[in-house]
Amino acid sequence: MRGWSLLACGTGTLVLAWLLGRRELLNVAVFLVAAPLVAAAALRVGLPRLQVRRSFTAHHATANRATAGRECTVVVEIAPPAAGIGQGPAPGAAQQSSRGPLRLTETLPAGAGPSPSAIVSVPGTFRYGLRPPRRGLYAVGPLTVESTDPFGLARRTVALGGPSPLTVLGPLPRVETGPLPGLRGGTDATAFRGAASADSDDAATREYRDGDPMRRVHWGTTARRGRLMVRQEQPRTPRRATVVVDRSAAAFVRGSAASGHAPSDRPEPVGHFPSVPGTTTACFDWAVAAAAGIGASLARLGYAVELLDRHGDPLAASSPTASDPARAVFEGAGAVDELRCVLAALGLEAEAEQPAGSGRGAGGSGPDWSGSDRIASGRYGSARYGMGSPVVLLTGRLDEAGARAWVDSLGPDRAVSVLLASGLPEESASAVRVFRENGWRAAAAAPNVPLEQAWLALDTWSPLPPSPRPTAPSHVPTPRHPTPPPRPTTPPRPRDGAHPGQAP
Repeated sequence: MRGWSLLACGTGTLVLAWLLGRRELLNVAVFLVAAPLVAAAALRVGLPRLQVRRSFTAHHATANRATAGRECTVVVEIAPPAAGIGQGPAPGAAQQSSRGPLRLTETLPAGAGPSPSAIVSVPGTFRYGLRPPRRGLYAVGPLTVESTDPFGLARRTVALGGPSPLTVLGPLPRVETGPLPGLRGGTDATAFRGAASADSDDAATREYRDGDPMRRVHWGTTARRGRLMVRQEQPRTPRRATVVVDRSAAAFVRGSAASGHAPSDRPEPVGHFPSVPGTTTACFDWAVAAAAGIGASLARLGYAVELLDRHGDPLAASSPTASDPARAVFEGAGAVDELRCVLAALGLEAEAEQPAGSGRGAGGSGPDWSGSDRIASGRYGSARYGMGSPVVLLTGRLDEAGARAWVDSLGPDRAVSVLLASGLPEESASAVRVFRENGWRAAAAAPNVPLEQAWLALDTWSPLPPSPRPTAPSHVPTPRHPTPPPRPTTPPRPRDGAHPGQAP
């Protein structure tokens, strides 16, 4: 402001000197105009370059990761190249003055609050707290640097360095899944239990060596071979579980811009830096958080968790935050963090990602999509890990046709647990009935229902009674969160028509 005032005074003095013909006024005018111009030039010419390094400090061991709703500390270091920050000047670094303090202002993503600023001398450090509002991949920066000359006649504001990506992990709800059933009537351990035979016994034994304990001697093979044989130590095959996350927009978005959206179906952006932001809804966020919580619980129980989309492809291939887009199975140390990282910036399926032939169903007042076009048959965990692999399906609003399509795709002999996230759970009552009629565990939940409560509803909700398919779509009104009575048991059928308790 001071420099502009001098320029204005110098211009007025120059006009006055020309009108009055006074040479001494001309000298004053030249000085007033030249002083701010020289000061502005001094900020740009012959000054050292600065570099900036930004780091994030949170409870995660991996850098550049934070959790939605939790505060992390951002440390911004600024210094000349000679100070040795980082690996050299940051891309786009600008020439700045190191004589005196600089005003630094950080650029934050939308919704993260006001941009923090501070006055820092060079070299110096700038710290501030950042609380990301929601999951996604966001850009923090660039750093805006404001410098002035010693007399305050000129000011220069530039963007120093480039933005830094910050992966914001979604919430991790607590849920105790317990061991999942694998085959109908059994557990997933039955899928990995080999049949006992003479050939398998021979393959699992070796000759006795000095020091082998006698309890490992396999006497059957010893008798056949005529020499002492012992059982070999075989590694235990890890249990596997498949978590399928439905990303179709038709299952989570209802309404239009003209008619309006329900609060649970209103599309909202999710950070996809540096590409175009993705789209999410409250129901889809609930499904993503459920995938993280269920996957973490299964990983703690020793499962190898396979994460797939509705097409049977690795979900990591659709995530901008996945370290390995081809990875589908998460197990061992760090499995939970990597799984959450894949889910961090996951958005609804865009039109370019939908396979040919998919789309909305025609006509009808119910859900406006065709379930039979949504599923790629035979590409789920059954083809890779056998029919004993349990499946957890997380989807949105479904109709009866969509539920039958899922049953046909995954197979009726699979043990599947289905959670349907819907703003109005009663709209998916027919889908829940179809799943339960086929022996699956299924429940619908609103996005404000805790995951623990929804998981318990898989077993506590009574299955809807079978009913013939209606000629027109109809909805079965049910309470949102009923407390059902215990499931009745069928008494054994007496022999020869005798009444229970009577002798045949």
